[in-house]
Amino acid sequence: MGFAAILLVLLQVVACEEDAVGPGGGVPFFCTEYDVDPVEFDSIETLDRAEGVAVINDYVFVADGEAGLLVFDVLNPRFIRPIAGLDTPGVAWSVTLDDVFAYVADGPGGVHVVRIDNPRRPDVVSTLFMNGSALAVDIAPDLIGTVAAGDRGIVMVNFTLDDPVIIGAFGSFDGTSFALDVVSSGRYLFVAHGEAGLVVMDAGDPTLPVPVTSRDTPGLARGLFLDGVVLYLADDGGGLRIYDVSDPEAPLFLGSRDLGARAFDVTVTNLYAYVAASTGGLIVLDVVQPGSILEVGAFPATAEMVAVATDGVSIYVAAAQQGVVALPPQCEVPLPQKNSPAWGNNPVSLRPSG
Repeated sequence: MGFAAILLVLLQVVACEEDAVGPGGGVPFFCTEYDVDPVEFDSIETLDRAEGVAVINDYVFVADGEAGLLVFDVLNPRFIRPIAGLDTPGVAWSVTLDDVFAYVADGPGGVHVVRIDNPRRPDVVSTLFMNGSALAVDIAPDLIGTVAAGDRGIVMVNFTLDDPVIIGAFGSFDGTSFALDVVSSGRYLFVAHGEAGLVVMDAGDPTLPVPVTSRDTPGLARGLFLDGVVLYLADDGGGLRIYDVSDPEAPLFLGSRDLGARAFDVTVTNLYAYVAASTGGLIVLDVVQPGSILEVGAFPATAEMVAVATDGVSIYVAAAQQGVVALPPQCEVPLPQKNSPAWGNNPVSLRPSG
């Protein structure tokens, strides 16, 4: 193989390399250009259907449908290694992590609290059984949790006890739509409520959560990511929508981007949004200017891409029947100048000045 061919292969594998290491140390930080020819780090099939994904301390946890919870070692994201599995009685839809526990939303099986301080031996320590289907869980610092429970709305849970206890609930916001995802900030809950759009609830009294406002959306509100006071909403056919929630009772719409695909989930790092867009693949957006969101590129899908998470070093996608895909993040690229047409008029930038 000639020098030019070797160089082309290297450029296809990684577009740039920086002097940094992965969270486990020793693994160089790589990035890629999604508008050129992005190449995955690695992928691995799971036992059923990868529906949810979360990452912490070089381990990826996957909600794998009827196969329950799966754990992978990603110290080197170029070589994903399965290390543990935990069957669950329901259908695992999503997983939320803290330093010690994983909270598995197991559909009709409720919510399982799984000890993960030894990721090679995940152990169920308690289970919350409930009416309805647990689809997503948010855990506040005080371990008061919120479960998005589909047509049952949201359920408030005290997870500080050996056996979790339901302490409050609020049914479907409009009587017909489904609560699909939830994130919290202080006393407020932000709920992706399907056809009802974005719903904000006051849970200052967790025994009596009440809606305080809502924002209709053109699609089906599915997935949320909260970065400080900026809320990102994956709105199915409505694309990606961004809100300023510094005043939670009056979310301010900042901008949106139609993706030409179904936005199921979103995560954000370094002001790039990574949207799991079903058969549209993983779509990467520059969101530094919410009023003029720029599409950087995409990684094509060979199966539905339904959930996404990042540790800031790699991007991990739950890709249904394809399993889990590990990808490099987008490289830093020069942004358009503020006086260029790409910025629009009177832009509001999320990138810190200086």
